Amino acid sequence: NTIIKLIVSLNVAVISSPIFMLLHSILKRLIPDFDFIVTVVILLSVDLALGVWRHIDEKTFDHEDMILGLMRKTAICFFSIILFNGMLGIKEFSDHPDILSWLTLVGKLTIVVYIFTSAAFSLSYLSGGRIPPIGIMKRMKKFEDTGDVTSFTNNGGQQEQPTETPT
Repeated sequence: NTIIKLIVSLNVAVISSPIFMLLHSILKRLIPDFDFIVTVVILLSVDLALGVWRHIDEKTFDHEDMILGLMRKTAICFFSIILFNGMLGIKEFSDHPDILSWLTLVGKLTIVVYIFTSAAFSLSYLSGGRIPPIGIMKRMKKFEDTGDVTSFTNNGGQQEQPTETPT
């Protein structure tokens, strides 16, 4: 009886060890960014509320699409957090705090822009293009399509034509 319990306990420990090691590793990567995770959850909630409202207004609401979309967006955000935090754990980067700061900024900005863009398009639709204005939304769409940050500059990413200076 005792030997059977010991064997079962050993089997459970051996089988569950890799699972707990993986969970521990994931939590270790996520916990340092707890405040950011809270921000992501809040942004996802706002995006969900605006998206539901928009689709109800457009009469295209489908609860299954909503659930799958939320699950997809949440998974993308959290896997991105894990990947970007994983890059921060690379030993060669630890000697360069500027690189670590840049990677952190790029990672967090990428995730926030991903959620914000979706919420902003819904908000623009619901406000009739007043908040955010249609011009900004066009620039956001261009940035989303090209990844070119100059889409947000005054000339909207258009190359300025050289002007001739009088001689």
